[in-house]
Amino acid sequence: MLKQLLSALVLCATLPTNAQITLEHIYPTEGFFDNYKQFMMVHLEASGSKYVAVDKAARTITLYHLDHTLYKTISFANAPPIPYPYQPYIMYISEHLFDQDDDVEFMFTVLMNPDAITMIYDEDGGVLLDATDGYPGVLPTYHNQHYPIYNTTEGTKLILSFEDGTAHVYSLAGTLSTDIASAGQDALEEALGAMVFPNPSTGSATILLPRMMAQGSTELRLTNALGELVRVVPVVSNSSSVDVDLSALAAGSYVYAVVVDGTVTYTGTLVRAQ
Repeated sequence: MLKQLLSALVLCATLPTNAQITLEHIYPTEGFFDNYKQFMMVHLEASGSKYVAVDKAARTITLYHLDHTLYKTISFANAPPIPYPYQPYIMYISEHLFDQDDDVEFMFTVLMNPDAITMIYDEDGGVLLDATDGYPGVLPTYHNQHYPIYNTTEGTKLILSFEDGTAHVYSLAGTLSTDIASAGQDALEEALGAMVFPNPSTGSATILLPRMMAQGSTELRLTNALGELVRVVPVVSNSSSVDVDLSALAAGSYVYAVVVDGTVTYTGTLVRAQ
């Protein structure tokens, strides 16, 4: 009997009873598939980890505690107006990165080839930096969530966005190791570098398209260094890539924009070689 009991205990110990992924909370309208929304987590230096929902149409940043209750809402209504179809991105939400008080500051940036705007604001609307024509070269438009998995004081969380506009927060059993996080960042940077191939090119270049960017009415717009539109290439729905003929263009750098239903969802650079 004792042997059977021990065997049962060993069996129970090997079962993944703690390896559970639990749906913790649903934010009904914060999923990034809207293209005017961002949903992510930030680790504020004084206030701790917060969920962040950015509504670019309403021009608000809403922060929630780890228990999903409201922390504060910040307006960026006084930021420069952005002409359709361009839209800004909110980055580097922080308390001590841009100054040393405990208020929230953030970067507001948008690329409108050939123009760009980067501003840094405090939570009261004060301007800490006005860098008109400046733009961070980290491709913030590739993915509106900085990372999908975060370690917090309340456990490790996974954020997923769904096409119905919702954002789901899951509790994970383990923690995200530094090695895995670094490897994930390296893979992301490698993937971003491979979005266009060959690059530079003297003939045709192929641009890879994430699935969500190839739905709806999609086209690729190519502009030269002067901001002049030189190519408009329709994209077949659900395509994984689009080919752009560069053979008749002058040598130099060009900016491409993937436009879905009139909204710029991704931008990048390709080069026509000599």
